Amino acid sequence: MEPAHEHWLVRAAQKAGLAGAAAIQLQSKAPVEEAWTTVARACKLTDRELATKVAPQVGMNPAEFGTAEERITKLLPEAVARQFRVFPLRTQQNQLIAATSDPVNLAAEQAIAFCAGRRVGFELAAPSQVEEAIRSTYAPDRLAEQLLTAARGELTDAIRLVQTTQPESITAKEIEAAPVVRLTNLIFCTTRSPQERAMSTSNPKRGAAWCEFASMA
Repeated sequence: MEPAHEHWLVRAAQKAGLAGAAAIQLQSKAPVEEAWTTVARACKLTDRELATKVAPQVGMNPAEFGTAEERITKLLPEAVARQFRVFPLRTQQNQLIAATSDPVNLAAEQAIAFCAGRRVGFELAAPSQVEEAIRSTYAPDRLAEQLLTAARGELTDAIRLVQTTQPESITAKEIEAAPVVRLTNLIFCTTRSPQERAMSTSNPKRGAAWCEFASMA
């Protein structure tokens, strides 16, 4: 009979016949990351290898991150993904398939179903896999928000400067240094074709004309 207090990951490793699993003692309430680290170390496996070997023992498939659809992340807010260590992979017959490191977490299943508005199916993944997927997929959106917030702050400062300064006291250099102009210059300088960049390199005056045009804009 299986001890009721034994962690599900330990039982799965033992059922899989992994070397070293029989000697592991881990309480069922142990934190997810601690459990994965402990079992993987005892079995002399990486956490990703462990996920592949124990998934069938808990009636799951190993998570297939290669099939992940980026648009599916819109169904699950980043805060929920991070809180429950889950990552949305794809939809399948009106079901959201997500990667999880903690398949016995009923609260996670309920939260995902509520956010996505559909039933939830899980595939097993190591915590490092889930964290990597969250960071690489959700982080660009967060970075864009941070850049927009910073730009709004700089624009507010620029408006305040114009409102509190006499028009004749603002020099051309100050105008060129304004956030909006600098942003425009950056866009012009980075979106030119390779041929145009080559021409500006061979002809400095032409390169300067681009920046001058951007400043005027």
